[in-house]
Amino acid sequence: MIPSSTLARIQALTEARDRIALREPARPTWYGDRMQATAHRVEAAYGVDLAALWPRLWLILPEPAVRQIQSAHDSFSAAARLAAWAVGYALLACWWWPAALAAVGCAAVARSRARTALDALAGLIEAAVDVHGRELATRVGLISPEAPGLLAHDTGDGMSAVFRKAE
Repeated sequence: MIPSSTLARIQALTEARDRIALREPARPTWYGDRMQATAHRVEAAYGVDLAALWPRLWLILPEPAVRQIQSAHDSFSAAARLAAWAVGYALLACWWWPAALAAVGCAAVARSRARTALDALAGLIEAAVDVHGRELATRVGLISPEAPGLLAHDTGDGMSAVFRKAE
């Protein structure tokens, strides 16, 4: 039996690692790694290629889910616009030094907002697959509506093959 203090330490270290990356970093930015982690987690859980699945899943999502995902996407877009303003202020700082303060402030806020928004977006995308992936498999005829259980790995493999137009 593992002592509770050791379990608490493991939990704290896991949470610290997850703040940096959910998987080993493989992309140039944290943002790319976060979205790739979502794709890997969906692949590991259901055997489905998220890139092939997502456009079809988007078509059947109910309005509340679409609104939440769109809101997270819009928040990320707003953070990207703020980052663009930071670049503009940084260029202006070449001629007028007080603009450097605005550039640093905009960049810090943009980074924080972008990370929060993208983390929310990735979580919502994963949740949409969790909640509605089985419905999509049913609609494309890979499983029967009466079949019990979660989306099976072999069904996910089948959806990936169908959506990629594989033979």
